[in-house]
Amino acid sequence: FIGTPFAFDSAYDINNAGNIVGSENVGNGITKSYIINSDNTNPIYIETLGGRSSFARAINNNNQVVGSAEYSLNNTFQHAFLYANGQLRDINGFNAPQSFAYDINDAGLIVGNINLTTFGDPRAFVHDGTTMRNLNSLIPQNSGWVLQEARAINNNGQIVGKGTINNQTHAFLLNPNTAQN
Repeated sequence: FIGTPFAFDSAYDINNAGNIVGSENVGNGITKSYIINSDNTNPIYIETLGGRSSFARAINNNNQVVGSAEYSLNNTFQHAFLYANGQLRDINGFNAPQSFAYDINDAGLIVGNINLTTFGDPRAFVHDGTTMRNLNSLIPQNSGWVLQEARAINNNGQIVGKGTINNQTHAFLLNPNTAQN
């Protein structure tokens, strides 16, 4: 491998075309998300949802980007976003004070977590581009699980993340047929 330096602070994901997403601290407490191709030319900066900062976390092979961005100049709370075709959309659901998107597959399924209270009580979600669903509503109620964060989704629809079962933290894997029940 040969390293290629980038002028950006952080790179979080890369798609098969070599397009990279990440975040750059541009000063004065402002962080901007970016998309850039692998030859480090012509970056696209993703704006915020009304606040000062945004944080891109994943890009799929259709160049759809997800992350989170501040939605108000009055606080630092963030909402999950979808950036596609030059448009930034707030995809926060359930009127949650905060939400974070961590990954998107090529079918456009997005995973992340919402905080049910101002400073916590996280719940994992899946978003299909239109509707956000709490992953806990897609598993058996008596399973003992509380799915807190969905961190990745592959093109087969499998979701991994972390949660608690019987009050102990563990990683989880959801398979699509399980999530459909």
